[in-house]
Amino acid sequence: MNRSTTTCVGIHIRRGDFLLVRRASSDQYILNAMNHFVSKYHLVRFIIATDDKSYCRKLFNKRNDVIFTPNSFSAAHDLTVLTLCDHLIITVGTFGWWGAFLNNKTGEILTDSKADFSPIDVNCARDAYFPYWFSFLNHTI
Repeated sequence: MNRSTTTCVGIHIRRGDFLLVRRASSDQYILNAMNHFVSKYHLVRFIIATDDKSYCRKLFNKRNDVIFTPNSFSAAHDLTVLTLCDHLIITVGTFGWWGAFLNNKTGEILTDSKADFSPIDVNCARDAYFPYWFSFLNHTI
């Protein structure tokens, strides 16, 4: 991947326990967010860090613009990858939030965290999200 001509978008997809106890992000949210970047930039590569590589490989199996972090990577490695991307798509949970917080790029951060802070998001204060983070929930760009 030539970093001088490629826009790198990190995606953190949390599934696992969120499938049962919280709201996991929808596939459509992730696909819409990806389309946002594809329509905006000439050459985009998505790097996916996830706790469910099997599911995500099936979801993105026909895309040639997706790269997965290696199975041998620890959570710390995955987090490091997210901090190095030009832009981020994050799903619910603190892992993606930390990837965005530690990323020092000035790119877009797309999140589907609820703006209304429903009971499942009671631990998410409005101040926890920076002004340039865009809530992609219920939006199609």
